Amino acid sequence: MPNQEMVLSDKLMEKLNSFNKDHDSLRISRSLRKVFFDYLRFQNAGLSTDFDTVIEDVDTLIQLMELFADETISRPML
Repeated sequence: MPNQEMVLSDKLMEKLNSFNKDHDSLRISRSLRKVFFDYLRFQNAGLSTDFDTVIEDVDTLIQLMELFADETISRPML
């Protein structure tokens, strides 16, 4: 579904808000980054040829977690 506009349902928005409220997004982002790059460090070689897409996907997920963290920090709690 890349490059297509996606409308988020109320249910999904509710789940995202709940996730953001109940989890430390910055910690999750850092943990994902650490696990992923530690894996790469220990792997050294033998990565599959399509691993570039995995890197892009993980990077996108980390960016989303960081956006959650940024939005939470800049927005006062109600």
